[in-house]
Amino acid sequence: MRQVPPTPVASNQHVRQIQGLQVSPDVRGRGVGQALVEAACVAARAQGARRMSLRVLGHNLPARRLYERCGFQVEGVLPEEFLLDGAYVDDVLMGRRLDG
Repeated sequence: MRQVPPTPVASNQHVRQIQGLQVSPDVRGRGVGQALVEAACVAARAQGARRMSLRVLGHNLPARRLYERCGFQVEGVLPEEFLLDGAYVDDVLMGRRLDG
């Protein structure tokens, strides 16, 4: 079976998604993560996007606090979505508006 990359749906082309963000442990706490998130939001806005969304593991509190500082809010939770190292972990859906 041949896999075809997803085609953007016209009805949600105004939404961009952060699909992976990691900051090296030796530079954490220096504003690098916030600068990356804000740069992604600025770039998305420049492309005409109105919303940004992301998913974060429920137990990753530092990342959740970073996203909240950047204006993201929890929009949904998928309870026990992942089994990591023998423990079930929630998948937290977050989003923010880019206009204004």
